[in-house]
Amino acid sequence: MKTAVLILVPIYISYIAIIGVVMFLKRYKAIKTREVKLKYFKDYVGESTYELEIFNNHFNNQFQLPLIFLILCVAQGLSDSVSLTTCVLSYVFVICRFFHTFFHLGSNKLVFRAISYVLGALILVVLSFNFFFSVAFS
Repeated sequence: MKTAVLILVPIYISYIAIIGVVMFLKRYKAIKTREVKLKYFKDYVGESTYELEIFNNHFNNQFQLPLIFLILCVAQGLSDSVSLTTCVLSYVFVICRFFHTFFHLGSNKLVFRAISYVLGALILVVLSFNFFFSVAFS
């Protein structure tokens, strides 16, 4: 049970990789259909499509809250402070990120996207306090 949270690390890394592959395919299509000039990707200055901007922003988002999540997962695994609560919260965080992706790259409904983001952020706060108290008082 103590390394159960670490299973989420490869799952989340593959999630980021999938978004990266989809983003690459979107960029390739935009270049091939001449919606975007190849030189745009040199310094990201100039004309781009709305869809590419959404994908770029979403990919960049994966290096904000999710990075903190991955660090917490590794830290909890290494400090042997994984509990059932930690596992459940970790899985709920990953589910929130999937919903965030679904809403951001799909319908882009801001209310649902914000709810999934805020819930994920709150889960990280709870996981952080849980980690701090389990290490400090063990």
